[in-house]
Amino acid sequence: MKKWFLAPLAGFAVLLATSALQATPLSPGGNVAPSAESALPTGSYAFAPVTLAITGINALGQTRFTGTLTFAVYRESATGFLDFLYQYHNNGMSRDPIEHVSSTDFAGNFTDVTHITTTAPSGFVLGTAIPPSATRSPDGGVVSFDFATPNSIGQNRTSEVLVIQTHATDFVMGTSSIIDGAVATVITRAPRNGPEPATLTLFGGGLLGLAGLFGRRWLKRAPVVA
Repeated sequence: MKKWFLAPLAGFAVLLATSALQATPLSPGGNVAPSAESALPTGSYAFAPVTLAITGINALGQTRFTGTLTFAVYRESATGFLDFLYQYHNNGMSRDPIEHVSSTDFAGNFTDVTHITTTAPSGFVLGTAIPPSATRSPDGGVVSFDFATPNSIGQNRTSEVLVIQTHATDFVMGTSSIIDGAVATVITRAPRNGPEPATLTLFGGGLLGLAGLFGRRWLKRAPVVA
């Protein structure tokens, strides 16, 4: 079989294997408990950590919370795939505890969710607020780490490093929102949209089918060795 045909088939096999080995899968419309990981896999930053000031002001002009959001994009060495990292710190003067840290746009990408418990990546700190659940919108675009009471990010508390693992290899502008009593939205980063998971599955199945077809034809034409 020609090498040009084997290349995409091998790439699809790597994608399947890697997706199966990573953290808790989160499908569009899903709700899961993110896995706890001691540290990130080996890799390096594709976009170094940036810390932004956050102010949540409601429709009445009231400041409900203030804090900081640190985010970064991390490339895993083994696969080249991108992980999107977030960490929120809620200031001591905040009136509201935070229950949602959500980000866009993850449509068209596989997403796995986890939080880092032991070794904080460079530019982040070890937080104490653990997200009991994570949700994804039905269209797949919004991924939210949810800190329902009594697990909310209260005054002077910091979330653990929140990680959204993807199969993307490039990134673009995205947004992140801190939500509770008000909504504060800032520009962060998001994966460049790839083919939908269902499309990838059909494509991979087609490749496997073609591989079987070409393999049978090759066997029919191959000379018989006594």
